Amino acid sequence: MIRKTLAGGFVMIVLVAGHPRKAKAEDAIASKVLYYMEDNERIKVVAPTFLFQRETADGWTIKIDGIYNSISGATPTGAPAIQTALPAARPAIRYSPPSSGDDDEEEDGGEDELEDRMSARLSSTAGPARVSNSQPALQFNAISGATSAPSRPPSSGSSAPSGTSTSSASTTSPSSGATDIPMADFSDDRIGLNLGISRKIGRHTPGAQLSYSTETDYVSTGLSLQDLIDFNRKNTTVLIGTAYTHDSIKPANQTPEDTKRTVDLILGITQVLSPTTLFTINLSLGQTSGLLSDPYKVVELNRILVPEVRPDSKDRQILFLELNQFFKPLNGALDLSLRHYQDSFGINAETITAEWQQKMGEHVILAPMIRYYDQTEADFYAVRFSGSPDSYSSDYRVSAFNALGYGLKLVWLPSSRVTMDIGMELYEQKGSDGVTPAEVYPSATLITAGIKWTL
Repeated sequence: MIRKTLAGGFVMIVLVAGHPRKAKAEDAIASKVLYYMEDNERIKVVAPTFLFQRETADGWTIKIDGIYNSISGATPTGAPAIQTALPAARPAIRYSPPSSGDDDEEEDGGEDELEDRMSARLSSTAGPARVSNSQPALQFNAISGATSAPSRPPSSGSSAPSGTSTSSASTTSPSSGATDIPMADFSDDRIGLNLGISRKIGRHTPGAQLSYSTETDYVSTGLSLQDLIDFNRKNTTVLIGTAYTHDSIKPANQTPEDTKRTVDLILGITQVLSPTTLFTINLSLGQTSGLLSDPYKVVELNRILVPEVRPDSKDRQILFLELNQFFKPLNGALDLSLRHYQDSFGINAETITAEWQQKMGEHVILAPMIRYYDQTEADFYAVRFSGSPDSYSSDYRVSAFNALGYGLKLVWLPSSRVTMDIGMELYEQKGSDGVTPAEVYPSATLITAGIKWTL
């Protein structure tokens, strides 16, 4: 299960042909598909998305987007690695595996690093310009609803699906190697849908969006409201927004049903600094309460495996900075962003992303990118526990780790109305606490292909 996952639909371009300017609604139909595969086929995801956007004669912009997400594979249960030769004095661990399992998701942050990578790849509309992340946390996309997803690491709020509902699961351990990581097999499908509406009224552009997402053990509904306000001859745009999400969780392993509630606030400013320079700064505040523990994860407590327990509420703060710069002599543009995340779980994370978009003639754009992520561990994370702690988790997504993503996208514009793109990204993670087994951190390959038709 996961509340925020794959792509939040398709975001409109604000930096077009190297000249930054505020996003303008355009009538369009678009589709993109993502294929995600972890090393050794640990987890596989296929996620097609679609977008329809239309501006009516009286000025209303209507946007509908959605996703179908199919995921299968195996993910660590949270149980500690088993040495090939166990010490004779170590008592047997008592553990009754869940009937199905994968990781549940935490809200934004702490556990969204890989999810964000996938989201960014799906949401980037093929085209000659880079997408501006001027409305990050409040676009409650279907695609941000509950989701089965790859065993995703914790993050400052940004990549791959983390939680999963499962239709079938079993606990397994590799038969060779110095350590065996207990895993749970799973598979699930998710369908998500968003409906958004907005209208330009003077200097204001108010908008609202309804979202719905469903999977085997998770149903998510959300409402977001926002307003974009133009100043300074439209060279300055202020974003004010709020969102509420309610998730119903029905674990497949017979644990009690529960709910999760999330409230987000965002304030942002996008400033045109010159005809070729655009700067964005956003501050997001969020609060989540309810079931934040993953019902499919376990920990070793006093040498017995028990379900993990996390605090039942979490506050988070996200600061996002982005600079879009067009270099006329090179006929290319640089997108550089920095994101700082912190929450009441004790997780602090930094994300740095750089993407270069190089025009190759009139119809081709080549866009290499690199992204680095680093986070600290949650206050309640450890590989094993003893005593009587209030909260405890051995989910590697809330451990201390760093990640590196790098890739290349090719964009082709065969006509003024059609844009096509194909991209590939490699994603690598590495633990930084010196305790968590390296085997739990997956590497992955992401491949995307998309097409957009401007009506």
